[in-house]
Amino acid sequence: MNLAVVQAASPPEWSAADWAQRLIERPEQIPADFSVEQVLAVAWALKDACYAVWSSQPQRAGPAALAVASLLEGAKAAGGWPANAQCELQAVACWTEGISLITSSKMDDAAAALDRAARLFSDLGHDDHSAQSLVPRIMALTLAGRHADAAACAEITQKEFMRLHDTLSAGKVSLNLGNLQLARDDHRQAAKYYRQAAVLFARNGDVQHSVMADVGLGRALSAM
Repeated sequence: MNLAVVQAASPPEWSAADWAQRLIERPEQIPADFSVEQVLAVAWALKDACYAVWSSQPQRAGPAALAVASLLEGAKAAGGWPANAQCELQAVACWTEGISLITSSKMDDAAAALDRAARLFSDLGHDDHSAQSLVPRIMALTLAGRHADAAACAEITQKEFMRLHDTLSAGKVSLNLGNLQLARDDHRQAAKYYRQAAVLFARNGDVQHSVMADVGLGRALSAM
């Protein structure tokens, strides 16, 4: 698949989301006069599209990831991109690649790709995106049977969300940590994380997840 940049005029009215869907549906070339900002907007829209389909239509995650990879190839071939912009595009490409690899059950490769994405975002100072890209890495490590690595990754991610004052995302990671420790029969640790999650969800008024944390806590306490 080659989405090489060609000489063509960009439409007077355009939508990054529309372009993302076009590239997923059928590979095509993007206009040569798209600005760096426009290409990045399309890449982020492709990432969002990849997230939207990875559980309901996993077969569509692969084309989305390939489209971002092709945008990166085109940027490298064209030259002249600011280093930070190209690094951001590469980080998005690694993120979508990781999601695609999860849908293909290549969990170790997915974890590696998502780790690269997190490091690239961190280098750019985009700590929020770095933390968000680690969330699916926790899943990949868990499904790969690397439970200790998954727990370590989740601990780091939860602390980073707390540092960023994103307590809702921190609560979701704590809930996942509770589930992970419960599956490992470490009921005391599971109860700790479920309590933590319940408090964070309550602060955010997230009743649904708060109930889930309370149910998990009940299961952990019963097992103890």
